[in-house]
Amino acid sequence: MNEMNPDDYFPKPPEFIFKYFRAERVDILKDLRIRFANPATFNDPFEACPRFDLFAEKIANVALKELTALHPLFGISPEQSAKFVDDYKRQGLKERVKFHAQNFQKECGGKFRILCFSENVHSPLMWGHYCDCHNGFALQFDTNHPFFQKRLAIVHYNKERPKVDDPFAGFSIPLTKNEEWSYEKEWRVVEETNSSAPYYETLPAESIKAIYFGIRMTALVRQEIEAAMNVERCAHIKKFEMDLDLSTYKMIPIPV
Repeated sequence: MNEMNPDDYFPKPPEFIFKYFRAERVDILKDLRIRFANPATFNDPFEACPRFDLFAEKIANVALKELTALHPLFGISPEQSAKFVDDYKRQGLKERVKFHAQNFQKECGGKFRILCFSENVHSPLMWGHYCDCHNGFALQFDTNHPFFQKRLAIVHYNKERPKVDDPFAGFSIPLTKNEEWSYEKEWRVVEETNSSAPYYETLPAESIKAIYFGIRMTALVRQEIEAAMNVERCAHIKKFEMDLDLSTYKMIPIPV
């Protein structure tokens, strides 16, 4: 992984970003409250799970060197000592790395919450994964709204996992994903909560610019959304229906 600094995670964002929702999340429009998610529950099992192996091996080598230096005092032969070191590195060290990685992910889930957005509203994969097979909806947000100021960070996609002892691990760990996820073009807001309880923030209606209805949305859900938006604070929100492009594998929005 190329060495990065905190500024690399906060470039100027695009003018608009999008967030996908399942059909049952109509409460977002009713209550204008949005939930920041626990990274330990994300569909990517590598979230908040950096590499511990290199760091653990470095620490273990120091400890093993000190320990094996004492072996002669206990009557342990050089052959036995070498076998002990080899067995630990093959089995014990592996188990310790796994334990610390899982514990780290769990601790992150208890201290941080993340709000995820995308630059893209045209992806069939995103609609399939995050909108219950196109039954849900997506919202478009204005990144110039104060709600997003100095908060939006870009996700970097890489072949290598971040290391737990990276110089800027506080940025690289929550903002680095496998390059296979690059189609999501993701931006995030990361909040420190120091609590395992659900974390919500008030969502300013002015920050929402448009809503996009999934191509498989039921009439009942559509009616519920229309009713929730039939208030003065939502009058400015534009409406689009997603449709299939006639010549490419792409979703296109049609103005309502």
